Amino acid sequence: MSRIDWAHESDDFCGGQQNRHYSEVFGVAISDYNKGKTTVKGAIMRKYNVLTSLTLACLYSTIALYSTDASSQAKTLKERIVGSWTYVSVDTVRSDGSRVPLFGPNPHGLAVFDINGRYILMTARSSQSKFASNNRMEGTPEEYKAVVQGSIAHFGRYSVNEADNTITFHIDTSTFPNWNGVDQKRPITLTGDELKWRTAASNGGTAEVVLKRAK
Repeated sequence: MSRIDWAHESDDFCGGQQNRHYSEVFGVAISDYNKGKTTVKGAIMRKYNVLTSLTLACLYSTIALYSTDASSQAKTLKERIVGSWTYVSVDTVRSDGSRVPLFGPNPHGLAVFDINGRYILMTARSSQSKFASNNRMEGTPEEYKAVVQGSIAHFGRYSVNEADNTITFHIDTSTFPNWNGVDQKRPITLTGDELKWRTAASNGGTAEVVLKRAK
């Protein structure tokens, strides 16, 4: 049986280490053939199996590298806030640490922040009763009171201070008209998909709002 002398490919598979590994394994395949331990087909199949494996390894390594580079480029707090958020809780935190849900245990709401600095947010009790008249213009005093105390919404522009981790709502219009044209600053924390801010509660204590990124 004549000897076979294949030239090793000179392509660089994601650096010298992969290329050296390819050369070593391919060399073993040729050596086995020359010693009669395998067939031409077997040697060729080993060659291309190694080639395929290293190509896939190169691809996965490249993807991982770009993913790491992308994640390592720290985004600003404002960039991380952009998007839609659903409400998890809105609680009044008392001085003794106890909590009182302002809009019930499972508030319904959404906050949206766009890249251009505009926002809108709204939250309400999930258990609000319907008007008996089925007409929002013909509610009873008790029904109107329940709506006002059980919901809040406002929209406008927002700004983020990266130095002290705060967000300021520059309120254009609110369902509570006393907030129209008012700026409200809140310290915020953003951990993963959880956004949280605190502010003084209108009924005393501290109001804590917790949201999660909408999927």
